[in-house]
Amino acid sequence: MASRVRFSISPKTAFELVSQLESGELVIPSHQRGEVWPLRRQVAFIRSVIEGIPTQAIIMRKIDRNNDITSLEDGQQRLSTLRKFMNDEIAGPTGKFSELSGIMQNNVRMYAFAVTIYNNATLPQTIAIFDHFQNGVALTPGERIHSMSAISPFVRFVKTQLMTSGAGLHDRAALVWGIRSGDDKRRKDLLMASALCAGLAFGVNAITKKWTDWQNSTWFSDEIDEGAVINLLETIIGIYERVEQRRPLRGKKILNTQWQVGKFSGYIAYSLLTFPDNINALIRGWVNFLANARDHPENIKNILHKYTKKTRSWNEERWMLGYLSVFNPEEAERTAAAVPDDSEDEDDDSDI
Repeated sequence: MASRVRFSISPKTAFELVSQLESGELVIPSHQRGEVWPLRRQVAFIRSVIEGIPTQAIIMRKIDRNNDITSLEDGQQRLSTLRKFMNDEIAGPTGKFSELSGIMQNNVRMYAFAVTIYNNATLPQTIAIFDHFQNGVALTPGERIHSMSAISPFVRFVKTQLMTSGAGLHDRAALVWGIRSGDDKRRKDLLMASALCAGLAFGVNAITKKWTDWQNSTWFSDEIDEGAVINLLETIIGIYERVEQRRPLRGKKILNTQWQVGKFSGYIAYSLLTFPDNINALIRGWVNFLANARDHPENIKNILHKYTKKTRSWNEERWMLGYLSVFNPEEAERTAAAVPDDSEDEDDDSDI
């Protein structure tokens, strides 16, 4: 029978942990990966420390009960980021550590972590512990957005309008997008609904499925003009309703396709936000294109999505080129020629 692992939990400050890391009292084991966080994630973590936002526990393993050397099993990226910041090797959201006020510097030094130190673990137990903390399934962006439901007015608005039967626009939207409760696997539907509503509330660059965009924004806490967003949602839903009247084509496949923001709605939203004085002409143009595309689906790839390889990410250029391809093909061609290819690798077809 395997021995029972023993552990203790105690608070330690950022200054104590960074000092242990620099002195060699806290060592990084060979099985740890290197420093892999991109700069934007390091800056985001530094911002959390400055603002006093709690983070998960640091996990250490006692190497030898006869000395004070411990192995850092989980927390390398965080502590390495703090070490570099406190040594002025990287800047935080407001500049380098040495440029902070004395009070803010002290707040960073005294930032508290819960530290779990364990010992008496066999090698298989050590491997299992490392695997548990390092290789767990990360939350998807949709799951992270769902976690904000209780505190974010924006997420509550999205769920009320599009994901609650009998409330908001849900029942009308379900006829063109299918029933979306937000309880699907990994909350992909909530991500899709939030991306569309964020774009309508905060601008086309908020039409995003990247968690880093959400994390580095204030969308969860910002007030929105609910009436304006509802009007735009009604306009988009109305376009799909007119398409259905013009060229009926029911079924789960078409509902799922229309639900994907990257297929149609992102382009429609861009046009409504960019040209608010031409709403009626835009409605007619989108209805004509989408109804025709039901008989000629190749037009979606050859016209609307003609330039998606140049803008693999969901961004303003992507929506603009799709809109122009439908409403002004010559201008789309000239504009596309000046847009460099986007090297970022995203699976646009899956649309998450």
